[in-house]
Amino acid sequence: MTNAQKTVKPWRRRLYYAGMVLGLMLFAWQLVAAVAEVRQRNVPIGGTGWLAAALALVVTGYLVQLGAWLLVMRYLLCRLTFNNTFAGYYLSFLPRYIPGTVWGYLGRGEWLARQLGIGYRKSSIGSLLEAGSFVATALLIGALVYLRAPWQFAAAAATAAAGVIAWPLLARASSAAVSQTRWWWIPAAYVAYACYWCLQGLALEAICRGLGVGQGVDLVQLIAAAAVGWSAGFLTVFVPAGFGVRELSLAYLLSAYSGMAPADANLVAVLSRVIMIVAELLMLATAFLLRNRAPRSAPPINSLTESIDP
Repeated sequence: MTNAQKTVKPWRRRLYYAGMVLGLMLFAWQLVAAVAEVRQRNVPIGGTGWLAAALALVVTGYLVQLGAWLLVMRYLLCRLTFNNTFAGYYLSFLPRYIPGTVWGYLGRGEWLARQLGIGYRKSSIGSLLEAGSFVATALLIGALVYLRAPWQFAAAAATAAAGVIAWPLLARASSAAVSQTRWWWIPAAYVAYACYWCLQGLALEAICRGLGVGQGVDLVQLIAAAAVGWSAGFLTVFVPAGFGVRELSLAYLLSAYSGMAPADANLVAVLSRVIMIVAELLMLATAFLLRNRAPRSAPPINSLTESIDP
């Protein structure tokens, strides 16, 4: 048993499980509310093939997101893989549906400490790097699409520079050990997050095709709308998982910048939430099935460091 596992307090464990239960309840409430909204709007079912494609794209995006987080943790010298993190990554993040944004990251930190022996400080740094990189990538895309020259390039360059510099600065400020030879994990993570937003934009395009709306809307506009709309929901900390805020922002961006009719934009935004929730439900169901296969402990920290950064 590692030092991190020994320091897990009983109250942290109880809070962890309480957060998972409450997060699951809020998740179910979101699913019911979103489905009811779609039914109220009488969504046509003629484009079910496109909607299935949108679901597949969102699921793929979630897998890319997990891969990007693994790059972040490997930068912090944690030898994690899809096999030993898939179940815990999704199940421990259920508390994110509690208003306040941080609860999901606290749940993940508790899981990493209890199951994989990774200390709270290191997991917290990883969460900061992940969230910051996610937001930075979204804002960079938004700056390139929605701002006018020369401000778009200046804002994008500033965001990119700040995002790259933030990794070593945060690690140095927290005295965290990081990989000195695998510096390319930083740009690789940003590329992964950019791919995530591209997949989200493609999913929106599939939804538009399934509904028969938004003909001629540029894919770049859809990618930017997905990224900036998510950022608005994420940064609204008192709303669980940005529910409502993301949809309002997404609908506004689609109608104001993409030329989509407001009613169509609202419909796309609501249906995209339903598909995202169904995708998350699939990931959670898979995680429940695989949870017993995950290892109960991680190798000692020394072996983690030596195996990644010799």
